[in-house]
Amino acid sequence: TEYYKLTKNPIAKEIALEIYENTYRLIKNPGSYGVAPRTIPDGMEIHGVYMVFSFFYFNLAKVINSKEIEDTAYSLACKILDRFYNPEKDAVIEFIRVDGTRQDTPAERLCMPGHTLETLWFIMTIFEDRNEQDKLKECCRLVKRHFELGWENGSMCLAIDIDGKKPVFRDKADFRAWWVHCEALVATAYAYKLTKDEEFMDMH
Repeated sequence: TEYYKLTKNPIAKEIALEIYENTYRLIKNPGSYGVAPRTIPDGMEIHGVYMVFSFFYFNLAKVINSKEIEDTAYSLACKILDRFYNPEKDAVIEFIRVDGTRQDTPAERLCMPGHTLETLWFIMTIFEDRNEQDKLKECCRLVKRHFELGWENGSMCLAIDIDGKKPVFRDKADFRAWWVHCEALVATAYAYKLTKDEEFMDMH
């Protein structure tokens, strides 16, 4: 997408569209793809796939001026809030069951606060473009929530069990990864830009 944006090379556009078609076909069929080196538990899907491709489809749509692809990006972004957000826990969960049911399993209690902050600024970009004020307000609220979930002793942890149970369904859950803090920097700055709420600057 970025190469086509800079060069207008038609081959780059053709490749980008082929990637879009192939990946979206898989996304519509949970269980038909993997996320190496990680694994997706049987019968589940992972929110990171929706996050990544909503953002990349959005950028592709803007570059080639495709309403169809832009609508696909928006649909994937909405699914994160509609399906991966657990209102009982007030948290975005990494894994959900394809059939829509919920059970008390380690995978379904896994929350990665920094990953969710990354997700939020990705989809905030899409919602801001559409002036979706209600969704932006909710995303900013969730930025605060997930910052608080992950912040401990002056840094962000990698993962938590949303009920505080052990072990967490993620290796190195207590690891302080650099990328988690980068995503927190972007998400808090973005939320401040939208709200002018000084609490976001304090977090930043």
